[in-house]
Amino acid sequence: MFIKCLLLLLTPSFLSAGHLPRVYPRIIDGIYTDIKEAPWQVSLQLNGEHQCGGSIYDNRTIITAAHCFFSNDNKEIDTHAFSVSVGSTSRFNGTVYGLEKKVHYPGFKVKEFYRNDIAVLRLSNPLVFGDNVQPISLATKEPVAGTIAAATGWGVVHLTFDIWGIGSFYPENLLGIRKRILTLETCQKWYWNNFGEDVLCTDPGVCNGDSGGPLVVNRELVGVMSGMQYLHCNGPAFFANVFHLRGWILSAIKALNSYN
Repeated sequence: MFIKCLLLLLTPSFLSAGHLPRVYPRIIDGIYTDIKEAPWQVSLQLNGEHQCGGSIYDNRTIITAAHCFFSNDNKEIDTHAFSVSVGSTSRFNGTVYGLEKKVHYPGFKVKEFYRNDIAVLRLSNPLVFGDNVQPISLATKEPVAGTIAAATGWGVVHLTFDIWGIGSFYPENLLGIRKRILTLETCQKWYWNNFGEDVLCTDPGVCNGDSGGPLVVNRELVGVMSGMQYLHCNGPAFFANVFHLRGWILSAIKALNSYN
């Protein structure tokens, strides 16, 4: 739902009568990751169901993707329908917190979700930090192409295509993968988009449900998962560039805290 691949546009070629579902092993090819290895990781849930990832910045602040708060028909969803689950490797067993407020980047457009795709959330109650729940710092420099980064999430691990449409299979436990940061020029060879400096591009490896999740280098948040636009989720992925958006993020956090 929330990483907007070109799946729906390309599905008809897989709907020939009599074809059995095809399963694509997909984070894709990730490995089991205990929450202690990524204690900033959260599950952003809509009506109790995992929808996106996110990252803990401080005991009241979560950073995620703006498009997670929009439905498939591009309507904004009430913030209070969402909650945040923290502190668990399983997406089912975390401690759940409500959301008090949300702000997304003012230049974000849902039809151009790969631009300025970032949101800051304020929790209704402060987090209790421990081994499984920890904040992550914002990037202090922009990672160069070739840098190896870590991504984590509970996104789709298998896709099936058959006459009934697309089936998505989600893992119970957190998965992680190492990804190489690519130049924007490399990414633009795959897509028609003219990516700006607010975007980081990486190797493939993420899919539906990984949106909003962290891209991490040296225990700093360098990217927020935005999307990919290629069938089977096997094209390069793009992330909101945290270093480029750092000033706005800090301003948004200050504004949310001012509501106290």
